Amino acid sequence: ACDYALSLIKADPVGDAESALKDYKGKPAQEQEPDVLAALGARLDTTKANLAPEVNALGATPAERRANWDKGGYKLYTTLDLDLTDQAQTVLQVQAPAEEARFRLGATANSVEVGTGKVIVMAQNKIFDDGAALGTETTSAYNLSVDRPYGGANGFETGSTYKVIDLANWLETGHGLYDMVDGRGPQTYTAKQFTAPCFGGPVLDKPYTLANDGGAGGRYMTVKDALIGSVNNAFMQMATRQDLCAIRDTAKSMGAHRGDFKRDLDISPSNILGTNEQAPLTMAGVAATIGGAGLHCDPIIITKIVNAAGKELAGQPVTCNQALSADVAAGVANAMAGSMTGGTSAQSNPRDGVAIGGKTGTSPTRHQDWVISTTTKVGSSVWTGNLDSAPVSLAKFVNPTTRQNYYYSSRFAIMKSLVKSMNATATYKGDRAFPDPSPAMFGGSSAIVPNLTGQTADQAQKLLNSLKFQYSDGGPEASGLPAGRITRTDPDAGSKVPSGSNITVFTSDGSLATKMPTVTGLTRQVADAAIASAGFDTGKISYQWAKGNPLPGQTDSMCVVQASNPSSGSAASKSDPITLTVYGKPDGTDPGGACPK
Repeated sequence: ACDYALSLIKADPVGDAESALKDYKGKPAQEQEPDVLAALGARLDTTKANLAPEVNALGATPAERRANWDKGGYKLYTTLDLDLTDQAQTVLQVQAPAEEARFRLGATANSVEVGTGKVIVMAQNKIFDDGAALGTETTSAYNLSVDRPYGGANGFETGSTYKVIDLANWLETGHGLYDMVDGRGPQTYTAKQFTAPCFGGPVLDKPYTLANDGGAGGRYMTVKDALIGSVNNAFMQMATRQDLCAIRDTAKSMGAHRGDFKRDLDISPSNILGTNEQAPLTMAGVAATIGGAGLHCDPIIITKIVNAAGKELAGQPVTCNQALSADVAAGVANAMAGSMTGGTSAQSNPRDGVAIGGKTGTSPTRHQDWVISTTTKVGSSVWTGNLDSAPVSLAKFVNPTTRQNYYYSSRFAIMKSLVKSMNATATYKGDRAFPDPSPAMFGGSSAIVPNLTGQTADQAQKLLNSLKFQYSDGGPEASGLPAGRITRTDPDAGSKVPSGSNITVFTSDGSLATKMPTVTGLTRQVADAAIASAGFDTGKISYQWAKGNPLPGQTDSMCVVQASNPSSGSAASKSDPITLTVYGKPDGTDPGGACPK
């Protein structure tokens, strides 16, 4: 954290970005085509806009700041809470031991104050040593929490933590938490399903098939449930009704940016699931934006500088922007609170009476995993993963200290301890509840699929269209209904689905249609033969027994069919089950072998 503070004074992050862009296609910038140069300039402008505030108290240029710093005698005052940082460091060492030698295990814990951006906690499992050899197990030359220009790595794939940004844009654009979406998986998507006017071309080169995490099948669900369960296809379906460029812009307003600063956030559909690499401190700031009623504040760590003469110089200014409306932020927090109570983030919840929202994130191969959280006072992020970005799954290894799996345990234990320690202080303890979202944030554009069984295709199409559904012909299938009649729909009748959904309708081919023969008055054996000759499956015949005769004036009626279901002469399907009521013994029990089939 101290090195990060120094880097803000001495480094030239914009210069680093310019250097990364200078030799596009191997040509000096002045020799590039005008359109390429314009694109580079736009990209660099974006890079500058995303930078944390620089500390100009020591000079107007990086060279001047570095020269003054080298003279010495300065004291830096930081925003860090050392007690909370020490507690986080202790937990990190237990849950992500620096001595892990089977893979390059990295872990960070970062917390940012809501409304100011002040960094309260910045800790990592590896001991920081900027002279460390690359292969050293317990040390790192990187501050794993921060962006590349400030001494960090290139950032890490954020996985599904990015879904809180997707949800924010969803609510910003007039949708609601209770809108229904199709979360079933896998599903295949094509470029024409997405809108991205800033991209200048198709966002997919070929169809893209997406599975849900763990291969889960999914279902139709509310958007809120999709966030709570982190359902990939639900969010991809949402993206087909959003603008990918607008999602990117919402992300930037909340402080999201790539950790390497070499280009803007990528636009392709997969990026809504968190493929852009970002620094852990960045994601803590994103979380704080939600807890802070939509106010994003750039993370800062230097409050003031005192020079050798005792003169106090300015530190980093508090720089904030209203990234989301307070109502949208309340809507996102409402869903994130559900994730912390009954969703994928629940293991992180200290359950200490303070309102908390969270969201998990995982890379496709589980080599990076996250959990972010926010209260009304502090936004936090915990990252664990491969610090060298090798695709080694954390799920393959058990922590030798805790005897628990890294993937299923470490990030949650770290976050739970981090938040609990915050809430134990008077300064950073959050409120007992988040602000309530307005009814507009809940929405609920859903409808019930009607029962169309037995209707003609024309009748079914007219009814579906009147209810604003889309009709799709699923073709004929074997059925006992008359040919051309509706047999079923997908989704099933009674399902709650998004308004305007496509309903696939299946019709009967008539192949199983028949009539139930008259079997009353026949013996069971003769009745079974008549049923078989009508095309029914005799294996589906069941029997129930009635009290047998003789009755006054009648002969013995044991084994004679009293009634049938379906009834004699009625329309039926050859696949229907059949029940015969047969006279049995005088007490109504099965006569056994005395009544052969």
